[in-house]
Amino acid sequence: SAVESLIINDKNKFIELNKKLDREITS
Repeated sequence: SAVESLIINDKNKFIELNKKLDREITS
């Protein structure tokens, strides 16, 4: 459903954000 794809998209954005934060913290 559209709602499911929206939630999955938000999860992916959140994961990408976490990866960026991890890189900033480790550098």
